[in-house]
Amino acid sequence: MVSFILYSLYAPYPITINPFRSVLFVAYVQERGKAIQVADEGGTSPNEQLVWVLWKILKGDGNDVSSCRPLSCVRN
Repeated sequence: MVSFILYSLYAPYPITINPFRSVLFVAYVQERGKAIQVADEGGTSPNEQLVWVLWKILKGDGNDVSSCRPLSCVRN
């Protein structure tokens, strides 16, 4: 929720000028690492949706967060 609020403050502008971009990126990398570790152990991370939302925001597609994609989409 906090990530989306930080994104929404600057939604009319490109993500590249969002002053919170670096914070969102750090959160994305940390949460993605945790989710990948759980997935490698055969489980499902409760944070996969958060990883997906952060990925969409950082990609510039923050308006399209109405459905969740599998972790494999953001693994590489």
